[in-house]
Amino acid sequence: MRELVMRYLNHDLSRRSFLKGMAAAGFTLGAAESVLRSLSPYVHAQDIPKQKVKLFEGTGGELLAEQLMASGVEYVFGNSGTGDSGFYEALVDRPQLKYIMVPHEGPLSAMAMGYAKASRKPSYLCVAGMVGMANFMGNLYNASKDQTPMVFCAYKRESSWSSGRDVHEEVFDQEILAEPFTQWRWVAKRSAMIPEMVRRAFKVAATPPFGPTYISYNSDLLLEHPIKAAIIDQSAFSVSAHVRPRQRDVERAAKMLVEAESPVLLVGDEIYKFEAFEKAVQLAELLALPVTTYRSCFENFPADHALFLGNFSAKMRYPGKIDVVLNVGNRLHEGGSRGGGIFPETIRLIDMRLDTRHLVDTYPAELAMVANPHEGLGDLIPAIQSSLTPALKAKIKERFENTKAFTTKLRESRIQTQLKNPRWNAVPILPQRLAYEVNQVLEKDAIVVNESGSTFSMRFDPVNGKDRIGNIGAHLGKGVGTAAGVKLAKPNNQVVLLVGDGSFVFGPQALWTMARYDIPVLAVIFNNYSYNGVKDRSIELGATAKGRMRDTGRVPHDWLGDPKMQLAKVAEGFGVKGEFVQDPKDIQLALKRGIDATRDGRPYVVEVAVARSGAFADNPWHQRISLAAERTKKV
Repeated sequence: MRELVMRYLNHDLSRRSFLKGMAAAGFTLGAAESVLRSLSPYVHAQDIPKQKVKLFEGTGGELLAEQLMASGVEYVFGNSGTGDSGFYEALVDRPQLKYIMVPHEGPLSAMAMGYAKASRKPSYLCVAGMVGMANFMGNLYNASKDQTPMVFCAYKRESSWSSGRDVHEEVFDQEILAEPFTQWRWVAKRSAMIPEMVRRAFKVAATPPFGPTYISYNSDLLLEHPIKAAIIDQSAFSVSAHVRPRQRDVERAAKMLVEAESPVLLVGDEIYKFEAFEKAVQLAELLALPVTTYRSCFENFPADHALFLGNFSAKMRYPGKIDVVLNVGNRLHEGGSRGGGIFPETIRLIDMRLDTRHLVDTYPAELAMVANPHEGLGDLIPAIQSSLTPALKAKIKERFENTKAFTTKLRESRIQTQLKNPRWNAVPILPQRLAYEVNQVLEKDAIVVNESGSTFSMRFDPVNGKDRIGNIGAHLGKGVGTAAGVKLAKPNNQVVLLVGDGSFVFGPQALWTMARYDIPVLAVIFNNYSYNGVKDRSIELGATAKGRMRDTGRVPHDWLGDPKMQLAKVAEGFGVKGEFVQDPKDIQLALKRGIDATRDGRPYVVEVAVARSGAFADNPWHQRISLAAERTKKV
């Protein structure tokens, strides 16, 4: 029966042939007609308002383009491939679909990822078959880790009539490669099924828990015509995410928080995704809850708020012994190579998330609530307000003042410590100094895209009031593309990219796209000529074995300074003006030139030589092997 249903949905069988097949399978006529009636909404969209449906006849490529428009797509992020010829034909007469080309699939997929993160809606990406798919797998992994709503498309290069013959560029079951990283996958077997495939892909990507989906088709399907199919507005397939917690759970959570001696609020990325930012601030201020975060992509709480402590740790100096943690929207996953627990057993955890897969995932919770954070916090706030007594209000006021005094002193101490650093004006430039200078030029509504371990030093001087878009997935090379995608989604906001040299060289090709389409991003490259973070972590781990790197100072895998990469010149090769800065006194002028360029609608790169930190910072070692010399010796 399953095969008959699929063939009917794929338009391989007529209504009569379907009934005959069901009868041959042993079904009565009445039972077969009942099944047929249940399939009618999927085939004819009879349950959808007429104004949301149109019957379209054209090529397979036109069906794809029409459904993309009906699904709300504005930008098609693509990399040229012969198998999409039918789609390119359709784009000629549909200027509503803006084709954004990047000369490599890695930064291309990063750009689509940045657009989806900033716009909070799925993006669409298409590449050239398996050869293109191989290049975007790293960012497919990133999108999966970050739970980013995206629709990835990689056509099957072989035609449908030659499939299975191991023809040029054919890889059997290529969709299986996407399985670990996607919410859903489908390969259309007939041209008429392409619109439905697209609708389902966008529906799944945009429905919590969010994440990438993968679609494909044999390349010849886009050229077939005439093909008829229903084009349906995506809104007819939207799924409401307004999930509220049970009232008794809300009341229990309120009681736990009100009675706690030292409660803490832990905020995660569902705060950003469901626009619960103001609710989180309101709850924190209501109880004077110290606020923390943990391995997040977004700025889920104002970094300059008096109650914000930064990253969560069970060993934080303040507030001391924590008794209750309310986690709202944070995916509590381990970090680092060694793992290690986030919460001690003494902490009572209230876990609130909409994504049930990672609710009470690793750590036991005294109370778990499935809820959209916007709705959950909206219900929790009045429940707490009704419990506030005069004595409790006095306690809350004291907690607020204590927390404010701690965070104010901490920030002032961090700034003063750095300003008094004897190397503050030294060459090479301290990454903290560069971060400080960048902060001075950020506009009020700036969005900071971060892909640099060195920029964690910005924590001594938070990006005050600014949005931040980072990542959890650790595949490198996403920074440049992500920043471009963010700017496309937020054209009226200043977008500044902070990227390390090691990350930058994994995906600079998106600079060409910035130049081609006038995407004005200011990119600041922290260049310490090394994989500095990898160096320190490797030495630490190596010390648990023989510790040879630690004992000798010889680290064979981190130094990028021989020869030195000239990244500003790389940018100019892609059509983006850039400059190289070595002296701290020149930073502000360089950044100002960059800001002026972006205000004129042009991207700009400022590459800064920054100091290494950690182990052997002043003693880079590498073993340079001359293969030419080796060959000469052998001769």
